[in-house]
Amino acid sequence: MPHIKEHKTENLGSIRMKLRLTQERILPQKCYQSLVEILVNSTKDPQSLDPTVLSLIEQLTTADQAILAHQLVRLFIGQDVVIPFLDYLTLREIKDTSNPRTLFRGNSLAAKCMEQFMKIVGMPYLSDTLKPVIDKIFEERKYCELDPSKNAERKQSALRRLSLKPVDEQDRSLAVLTGYLETVMTSILGSIKECPSYMRAAFRNLARRVSDHFGDEPEYEDSKYTAVSGFLFLRFFAPAILGPKLFGLRENHADKNVSRTLTILAKTVQKIGNIELPLHNGKEEWMGPLYKWIAFYTDEVKDFLDRLADVEDEDVPGCDHRRTVFSNSLIIKEGSVKKCRYRDTRLPKPYKFKKRYCWLSTENFLYAKTNDSQTRQFLPTRKILAVERVDESAFQKPNVFQVVSKDYDDALQILYLAAQDVNEMNQWLSAIRKTTISNPKMLSYFHPGVFHKNKWTCCKRVIKTAGGCQLTHTHVTLSDWRDPLDPDSEAQMIFTQLLQSRDELRKKFLGTKELQKDSQDSSDTVKDQQTPVKNAQTSTVTTEETVATKLLEVIDELEKAHEAIDEKAIMKS
Repeated sequence: MPHIKEHKTENLGSIRMKLRLTQERILPQKCYQSLVEILVNSTKDPQSLDPTVLSLIEQLTTADQAILAHQLVRLFIGQDVVIPFLDYLTLREIKDTSNPRTLFRGNSLAAKCMEQFMKIVGMPYLSDTLKPVIDKIFEERKYCELDPSKNAERKQSALRRLSLKPVDEQDRSLAVLTGYLETVMTSILGSIKECPSYMRAAFRNLARRVSDHFGDEPEYEDSKYTAVSGFLFLRFFAPAILGPKLFGLRENHADKNVSRTLTILAKTVQKIGNIELPLHNGKEEWMGPLYKWIAFYTDEVKDFLDRLADVEDEDVPGCDHRRTVFSNSLIIKEGSVKKCRYRDTRLPKPYKFKKRYCWLSTENFLYAKTNDSQTRQFLPTRKILAVERVDESAFQKPNVFQVVSKDYDDALQILYLAAQDVNEMNQWLSAIRKTTISNPKMLSYFHPGVFHKNKWTCCKRVIKTAGGCQLTHTHVTLSDWRDPLDPDSEAQMIFTQLLQSRDELRKKFLGTKELQKDSQDSSDTVKDQQTPVKNAQTSTVTTEETVATKLLEVIDELEKAHEAIDEKAIMKS
């Protein structure tokens, strides 16, 4: 009797996941016009302290401020007024702050919007600046540690396991770390031309506003630098070094050795961004050997920030109708897939799918035999009519998708591509769909099969030009920094947050309206003896009421528009 080997199932543990599915119904653009107008009008006069819709939104506690910040930034980018929008928010916070050392240190709407702005606009810049050195650290996997207590633990463990001789690892670690630090700082300090002009203009305005407000006080003369570096270094470069996967710089998380190296490097870059000479105050004294490097780069960073802010408004391009803030030539996705030259009469075998390297920009989908090929085939994205997956039974091959387009004679052409796995396929589907979001003549139906032996394998129709048998898809992966701008989607997401906060708006800004009215009637019998301060307060309250009333009217109108659409859908069904 043959021996049957039993496989023991190991207890690999468990994981608890929290999932949230968000589904939004996007209305026609005209429905959101009133909401967009009152938001944009809020930034018309940044110097004014009068309440606006944005100032009311800042005070809401029931709305998700992170979602609001992300969508507001995207909406204002789409309206080509993101710089005035950021200037408005940051100026209000500057005027409300007495000590520049605490400026933007909290999670205010201004801080969140500026952070989201950097992620939306600056991610390609971040990748160009940091990815080479991050890749090097991951590849070399060198152990770096300056903390003596952690070094002692590692030495004792190594001696017990491998009988190693004690070595002075701190000097070796310092040499490796300073080498990485020099590479990082050289790349950052030399990246002024690569920094998007949007970011440079926003930082220029921020530095000017802080300097105008605090510049007269000698102790705060560096405040304009710390305000900008607080965003650029503390909220952008340092977090990207600490968690490169979260910023799209690596596909996988770092192992223990690499993670420790990145942690020390991120701490050092953060201290450099503080624009202050480090003090030996008993905290993390093990970083002492790096202090001379931190001090060395302090003046370098000031000069870098001055040159970064040296940009004129005419150098900042609008996004026009491209619905993206990136250059048309920017590659938003690239990688290897397998391409099929399919003939109607004979299905290709799996090995007939030949490997090709592909590039996707906002204007073209290109492919070639290798990534360094000088000759590339290209398909303009404006000619793409649908991007859909193909039934596995069509080619007896999984993860195949099709790109349907029109050639120059307006005849339909289908390009079949096979990805390595389902995740890669979904990424390509989403990325290509994003570039076609503004195409006016997208198909409503497609064939998930292929035309073989004079009929479609999916619906058995015998006419090759017959319309598709399944509805096409337009969904894409949201919250991706490469998403093209979709003003209707952004307005809808903002409306959803405001709808959830409608009761709070009424209670906070209109709840005491009758009481205030009675108080005003009583005051009419008294002679005008109010102070200017009290008059200003009364005026402010009244303005908040007016703004809140207008915002609630817009929310109610949008809710009715949604209800009308739902009623039509019910009647059709």
